[in-house]
Amino acid sequence: MSLIKNPFGKSNLLVWRTESIFFNEERRKLAGEWNLLRFTALPYPKEPHLTNSSLKGKLPYPDHCFDSVYSFHVFEHLSYEEGIHALRELHRVLKPGGICRISTPDLEFFAREYVQQLDVLDQEGTDARQDFRYEWSCLNVIDQAVRKKSGGRMAEVLRANNVDKTYLKYLNGDSLNFVVDPNHKQSMDSPRRPTYFDGSPAPLVFRMQKLVWAVVRRVLLRLSPGLDVEIQNERNRWLYDRISLAKVFKAAGFSEIAIQEYNTSQIEDWERYDYDSSLFGKYPLEPSLFMEGKK
Repeated sequence: MSLIKNPFGKSNLLVWRTESIFFNEERRKLAGEWNLLRFTALPYPKEPHLTNSSLKGKLPYPDHCFDSVYSFHVFEHLSYEEGIHALRELHRVLKPGGICRISTPDLEFFAREYVQQLDVLDQEGTDARQDFRYEWSCLNVIDQAVRKKSGGRMAEVLRANNVDKTYLKYLNGDSLNFVVDPNHKQSMDSPRRPTYFDGSPAPLVFRMQKLVWAVVRRVLLRLSPGLDVEIQNERNRWLYDRISLAKVFKAAGFSEIAIQEYNTSQIEDWERYDYDSSLFGKYPLEPSLFMEGKK
């Protein structure tokens, strides 16, 4: 198997489910320096150096082939047992001494915020602003685990007139910028885009395959609207705090397990990619638990 190496001679693997990690064209272009694994069960057209996987079986990489691995907001969409299996696979494909970095929603952060908003409501009563903050703090813990349609109760609340944009920014970072700023535009892949995912030119046959798949998907969703939650792996199936995630790292065979900040990492040349930093200020792209372990 031919693997990409970055300009520093390192072969890294980037695991992702949502394109929000590639917030602009520059970050998408930098993704071309990584081997990409898209967490999905869908049969997307094959692309160079991009693997589609449900993470439930063996990864299609040989042992000890990557210098580092980064998984961006994927593990919350796996069950606890699936998470241990997936992390063991990431351990397998890492070289000795390699670093595995995981970002995932921080259950402790959301749980403490919910309790705080509950206390504020008890002590000060409610108004439109506080009512929104209390409900949103609940939704951040519960909604994605139980929703039956894409967007769930969160989407309904965001369409109301009492959205507290400051609070959205605090709890969700840039992931809901389309609500905070209606003029916000994010770099997204498109069926009509004449390139591979990383922006490199793609042949006509690939572009036709991508367009056909987009049409098939649209038909499927029209026949069964609730299917979108399943095919996009939209549901959260487990949430971690610093204790439980460290246990999973340990069960997968990692050592030197440590919490990182959004802008710090043991991955060499991380500052070149800085995937967890906002483009609009000194704060995380999405508030998360960031943890790393060494093989």
